[in-house]
Amino acid sequence: MEKRIVQLSLAGRAGLAGWMIIFTLAWSARVFAAEGAVFGKITEEITRRPLAGVKVDLNGTSHTTKSDTRGYYLLENIEAGEYQLVAHLPGYQTETINIEVEEGKKQPWHPVLKPAITQPGEGIVIKAKQKPPHQESLPSKETLTPKVIRESSVDLFSDIAETLKTLPAVISPGDFSGELYVRGGQPSETIFVLDRVFIPNPYHWDGRVTTFNTKLIDKVDFYAGGLPAETGNVLAGVVDISYKKGSREQFAGSLETSVTTLDLQLECPLLKNQASWLFSAKRTNYDLVLNMLDQKDQLYPFFHEVFAKVYYEPAPGHQISLYHLFSGEGLDLVAEDEDEEDKVPGLPEERFKWDGTQNISSLNYKWLISPELSSETTLSHLWGDGNYHEYSLTEPFDVNFASCDYSFRQDFTCYLGKRHKLRAGTYIYWGDADLYVYEKEESGQEDVTDFDERNRYTGYYLWDKWQLMPKLLTCDFGVRYERLDLANDSVFTPRISLSLALGDKMTLKAACGYNSQFGVDAYQYDKSPGLKAQRGLDHVMGMERKLSEDVRLRIEAYYKDFRHLIIQDGEDSYSNDGQGFSKGLEFFLQKKEGGRLDGWISYALSKSKRRYGYFDWGKGIIPYYDPTLYPTNQDRRHTISVVANYKLSDKWRLGMKWRCDSGNPRTPFHKLSRQIQEEGEIKIPQGFIRSERMPWYHRIDVRFSRDFKLWNLDHSFYFEVINLYNRKNLYGYYYDEDDYYSEPEEAVMFGILPVAGIETKF
Repeated sequence: MEKRIVQLSLAGRAGLAGWMIIFTLAWSARVFAAEGAVFGKITEEITRRPLAGVKVDLNGTSHTTKSDTRGYYLLENIEAGEYQLVAHLPGYQTETINIEVEEGKKQPWHPVLKPAITQPGEGIVIKAKQKPPHQESLPSKETLTPKVIRESSVDLFSDIAETLKTLPAVISPGDFSGELYVRGGQPSETIFVLDRVFIPNPYHWDGRVTTFNTKLIDKVDFYAGGLPAETGNVLAGVVDISYKKGSREQFAGSLETSVTTLDLQLECPLLKNQASWLFSAKRTNYDLVLNMLDQKDQLYPFFHEVFAKVYYEPAPGHQISLYHLFSGEGLDLVAEDEDEEDKVPGLPEERFKWDGTQNISSLNYKWLISPELSSETTLSHLWGDGNYHEYSLTEPFDVNFASCDYSFRQDFTCYLGKRHKLRAGTYIYWGDADLYVYEKEESGQEDVTDFDERNRYTGYYLWDKWQLMPKLLTCDFGVRYERLDLANDSVFTPRISLSLALGDKMTLKAACGYNSQFGVDAYQYDKSPGLKAQRGLDHVMGMERKLSEDVRLRIEAYYKDFRHLIIQDGEDSYSNDGQGFSKGLEFFLQKKEGGRLDGWISYALSKSKRRYGYFDWGKGIIPYYDPTLYPTNQDRRHTISVVANYKLSDKWRLGMKWRCDSGNPRTPFHKLSRQIQEEGEIKIPQGFIRSERMPWYHRIDVRFSRDFKLWNLDHSFYFEVINLYNRKNLYGYYYDEDDYYSEPEEAVMFGILPVAGIETKF
């Protein structure tokens, strides 16, 4: 039976000397800064008294605040650009001003409100000037908004992975999988970050669904290449997720129920204009429905999540947030044995049982020290456990693991003038992972693995963004140092990117940098302690063109060179002898939000190969070693996606998502190769290894939704059809284990699947 291994959370601990070095270096060089900011004091025209509770909005953005009891307000971390600033309070006339926010500057505005003769409205909303393409100097980065995520994640569980799969840099294994293959990387080589906390295991059900609730998301930054220096221990991509803060104005909530899930959201102010709390609870419910209909009393797979967050602004320039996420999952299935002779009265023939939990607690403090300097500190604690059991009369198998991790992250930002921004920081991770594995083979031989790994990971970075020529040429240069004690290895990775603006509509971008990632499996280090960090050299070149105010085109070419990859070089040993490459050309045409229609079209032409080393071809096969570079599991030449959302009327909306991928590589089990296996020969003919391709994958998902009012509450009903034309996409082939000359049988993915639900807002 195949060995099971458990993912190791990288660990680390900050030393006082290292912290003092990075702090002293950063402070003496003034390498920290804040974004642009607007501040002021609001008074009443007649009495000249300060006004509290005045709402100040930067129209077209998410920046909003209210004045305190002294009349003071502060809006910070604003991207440079032209905006309209609005101050309004019931009973007073709305005051507006057009303001240009500059990088590194704190702009003053002290509005004086006049009493209104008539009751004012909310003021006129004017969109902010669209961000020129040259202001985002990093290539291969996409920012996803809550609306885009909500309307493009059509799936059983509204998973964020469903949106990411439609981007040109991402390939997915298929239906009902949240794992991402980013530009030739394996799923473990893409990291997920939630509110500045690295999440080592971001999945339910071994990669089927991610643990992130799309209703809580405020923003997602996705990096497929040209990674900034602040991201570490990663070879492929980064999914940086920010959750919203909760309303500081009024109580709000929603309840969504469908045939698959139940999702409750609540938010409310704690201290008026200063503090808020946010609560969410989500659970799958299809398992409960199926259990009521099932005569065998089986428990189907389920998961549940509870999230709570408190946000507090004790004074202008100070922000504190605290959150906790709990998630759990389970599975309990009984497999019937068709052979009556093997049955034992009173005992199940075979039973699979899994249960696991994960907890994440985080405390974040953001401090605007001065208009040029800001600091952000994050402390987090992650812990969880899992138990997997296969109850079998002949081959029982048990896995038990537990993890307990702590992390510390500190970042400073500063501007050295209007066009020069520097950042520096550290990320420290330390923890403990315990693993116990028991396996009994059919022959009666027992195998036990029991180990406890304690470790620490430390990373420091320095990042410099400099507009060498104003509004024309921008350079991002960064260096990162990382060390993993378990590997007794350190790496130093420089990175650079350039952005050249050709007017206000077109930008050329290029990036080159080294990335590194330590192994993620504790089992590998236990068997081969000398493993070093895996390395990758990333090259990106592209162009971004604004075709109109809300339409843009991005074209990028990339090449990744992988070295020192960890591969299996024997039955129970590993080495850094792996290597490989990936290359491709990507097109991304997006119609941004606004108007009746929005969405995008993406296409990628790609190729990815790696050296795999040891191969285990199944039952009774002797290890086979080959230095050849073979196509990776998800090496697909062509991937195409179309996402479209259309507003039919004020109440009706239509969403559509179509994906089409060329087939994965596969190794055909020809009769000759199966005969060689049966006879115990060592070598399988090379031409058979991933020499064929599976059929093309494609499916279309549609969603209709309608808003309506009932009992003075806002409701939204939706109806989704997954795989509308019932495409029988092929998952793979399987063979009769007892007949080496049998013909292969096809395993297919989901057929047509309707899903309905209703959401109530209150």
